[in-house]
Amino acid sequence: LVGYPIYPEVSKETLMMIFSPPKKGIRVFHSEFAIYSDKVKAVIRDFKADLKDRGDDEFRVVKRIAWSTNEYSLGKKEARYALALNPSIVSLKASKKDSLWVIDISIRVKIEYPQNCSVILLSKPELRIEEGLFWVLQQSGWLFPYTAEWKFSINSNDCRIN
Repeated sequence: LVGYPIYPEVSKETLMMIFSPPKKGIRVFHSEFAIYSDKVKAVIRDFKADLKDRGDDEFRVVKRIAWSTNEYSLGKKEARYALALNPSIVSLKASKKDSLWVIDISIRVKIEYPQNCSVILLSKPELRIEEGLFWVLQQSGWLFPYTAEWKFSINSNDCRIN
């Protein structure tokens, strides 16, 4: 909750770990926040470029994206996305609607803590979070890992992807 004003998506993902996951283990969040990530934008941009030469009415692509650990630090441009989406599988499905394509985007990420990992949120002074402490809470049944699926749709004319 403390990080919610700065990192609302990862805060929401983490908070949801206190509840048992749904039967299929997937929690769906409807939000376009990821469209502002340079890494996600690049995947969508490449996908849109491939649509120009398509003769069929439907096209699908699945890509894996990841951020390096140095992108987690507070103030880094991609920190918000790295914390919430690293690593993730991006699924894109385009359907032809008249002269436009509607692109449905799904980003899946496993929400769980590793046994041996730490994240540096600030470099000076160093603020390091030892995620292994939260892994113990998972093993004890206090936190419940799950898969987060972030979903949104755009059309092929969306100017945010240029």
